[in-house]
Amino acid sequence: MILERYIVREVAHTLTGVVVILTLIVLSGSFLKILASAIEGDYPAHLVFSLLGLEAVGKLMFILPLSFYFAILLALGRLYNDSEMTAMYACGVEPRRVYQAVAGLGLSVAVVVAFFSLYMTPYVEDLSQQLLDRAKASVELKGLVPGHFNEAGNKGPLVYVESHDEESGVYTNLFAHARVNGQLQLLSARQGYQHIDPKHGERYLVLTDGYRYEGQPGEDGFRIIQFKTHGIRIEEREVVASERPRDALTTLSLWHSNDNGDKAELHWRITMPISAFLLALLAVPLSKSDPRKGKNLKLFTGVLAYFIYSNLLTVGRSWIASGEVPHQFGLWWVHGLLLVLIWLSIRSQNSLKPSRPLWRRVGAR
Repeated sequence: MILERYIVREVAHTLTGVVVILTLIVLSGSFLKILASAIEGDYPAHLVFSLLGLEAVGKLMFILPLSFYFAILLALGRLYNDSEMTAMYACGVEPRRVYQAVAGLGLSVAVVVAFFSLYMTPYVEDLSQQLLDRAKASVELKGLVPGHFNEAGNKGPLVYVESHDEESGVYTNLFAHARVNGQLQLLSARQGYQHIDPKHGERYLVLTDGYRYEGQPGEDGFRIIQFKTHGIRIEEREVVASERPRDALTTLSLWHSNDNGDKAELHWRITMPISAFLLALLAVPLSKSDPRKGKNLKLFTGVLAYFIYSNLLTVGRSWIASGEVPHQFGLWWVHGLLLVLIWLSIRSQNSLKPSRPLWRRVGAR
C-alpha cells in the first residue's frame, strides 16, 4: 500500500499544477471573447467575471481528463528518469501494482468528470444563458455603451452617448431619438444619468441642460424647447428565454430525445468519464522511458495518441449527428480502438520487464 500511496500522491500533485495551467490557457481565449462582447455592448462589464467563472466550471469536463492523462505521463515519467521505477521492478514490484494505483485514482477522477459532464456543465451553460437573457431584458444590465446607439428599454428611444463616468454614473453629450404619440422628437443634452423612482420603482433617463426638437424642420408646428432637466421613462424589458443550445440541455432531456444531434451530445457527455479512465491506463505504459533516449520522446508519443483519439471522437460525434452512424453504435468503436492500443502497450511493456527480481537473478548465479 505504501507504493500505491506514493504513486497516487505524485500523480495528484502533478495533476493540480496541470489543471491550473490548462485552465488558464483555455480561459484566456474565453476571456477575450467575453470581453469583446462586453465592449460591443452585448452585456455590461460587471457580468464578465461571472460569465468567465461559469465558463471555467463548464470547461472542466474537458480539462480534467486531459490534465489527468498528462499528469500520469509527467509523474511516472519522472520516476522512470530518476530510476525509481527501475529500482521498484528490480526489487520485485510487479507493474500490476502500478496499474492498480492508477486505476483506483482514475475511477475517482472519472466519477468527478461524470458529475461535471452529465450535470454540472449543462447546468452552468443554462445559467449563463439565463444571465444573458436578463442582460438583454434589463436596461441597467444592457447599459448605455459610449460610442453606440442604445435602445433604452422596451421599444424605447435610441440614445447615443459620447462618454460615461463609471464613478458618478453621469453620461456626457447625449442624443436621443424617439416618437411620442406619432410625433418625432429629437433630444440633445450636455449630461444625463439614470434615476429610479423610489416610490414606484420606475426607471428614468434624466437629461440635463439640453434641447428638445418636435416635429419636422420647415413644417408648421416645429418647435425647439430648451430644458434644464428632462426625464424619459424607460420600460423594463420582458425576460424572454432564448433557445437553448444543446450543451445547455439536461442529460435526461437528451436521453428521451430522438434527434440525432441530441444523441450525439449525449454520447459526447458519456465519453468524457470513459476517456478519463482509459487515457489513465494508456498513460502508464507510455510513461516508460529510457533516460539515455531522452524524456521528451514518450511525451510526444502521448500527445500524438491523444490527438488521434480526440479527433476520432470528434469525427464519430459528427457521424452520429448527421445520421451516418446509428446512435446506438455511438462512440464505443473509438473506445474499443483505444483499448486495443492499451493492451498492445501493456504487452510491450511486460515483454521488456525482467522475468525475476534482480536479487533472485543475482542469487541464482
